Amino acid sequence: MLAELLGAEGSAPPAPITLYAVTGTSGQAFNMQTLREFSKLQRLYGLYQRWLEVIKRELSEPKPHPQLVRILSQFWQQQGQSAETIWREKVAWAILEFGDPLPPVEQFLYEVRARGDSPRPLVRGSIEVLRHYVQEVLGMHEDFQRVLAGFGHTLGRAAQEHNEMSLLYDLRNAKSLQDFYRMLNDAQFRLQVTVPEALLRVETGERIAGAPWVRVKTLLSIYAMNAYLWRGAPQREEESVTTGEEG
Repeated sequence: MLAELLGAEGSAPPAPITLYAVTGTSGQAFNMQTLREFSKLQRLYGLYQRWLEVIKRELSEPKPHPQLVRILSQFWQQQGQSAETIWREKVAWAILEFGDPLPPVEQFLYEVRARGDSPRPLVRGSIEVLRHYVQEVLGMHEDFQRVLAGFGHTLGRAAQEHNEMSLLYDLRNAKSLQDFYRMLNDAQFRLQVTVPEALLRVETGERIAGAPWVRVKTLLSIYAMNAYLWRGAPQREEESVTTGEEG
C-alpha cells in the first residue's frame, strides 16, 4: 500500500521484511545475550491469513482470530504457582521455522491432556489448523490426510468404547515401521477396525504416501487420541487466551 502511495508500480514484489529480536538484561547497560533473525514474515502472515479462513469456514466462526489464539496458546500446564510452557515454545518455534510441530503436539496431548483428573481434547479447531499446516508446509497429500483423519477418528472412538487407551500409547511409542504395523495389526483384532490400504503401501525410504512413516504415525496418533478424548470428555473452552496462567 505504501509503495502504491509513493507511485511505485503495482506489480512490483514487496521488499522482504526481516525482524531482529535482541535479548539482554533489563536495567543494565546494553549487553546483548542473543540475536534472533526472523526473515519469513510475509510467508508467516500468509499462513496466518489462511488459518483464519480455515477457522471461519470449518468452524463457522465469524471472529476467527481469538479462536486461533486459543489454539496456539493452549500448549501449557499449570505446575504449582507457575505455568510450564515448553510444549508451546516448541510448537511456536517449529511454526516460525516452517518445521514440524507435530511431535510436541503429540507429546502434549499424550502427557498432559490425556492424563490427570479431567482429560480433555485439544481446543476446538486445532485439528483443522494442523491439517492445513501439514498440507501447505509439510506437503502431505490432501486425499491421504482425509484417509488418515477418518481412520484416526475411527480408531480413537473404538479405543474409547473398548477401554483400550493403551493401544493408543502403543501407537504413540512405535519406534520403527515394524512397531507401527504391529500396533495396527493388534488394533484390527482388538478393536475390530479395518486399516486403510493407503496406510499399508510403503515406499522407498520407509515413506507412506510420500511422507516419512514417523510423521504419518505421529499425525495418526494425534487424530486418534483427540477423538478418544472427545468421546470421553466434553470440550472446555474456558482456557487462558494468551499467558497460560489461568485455567
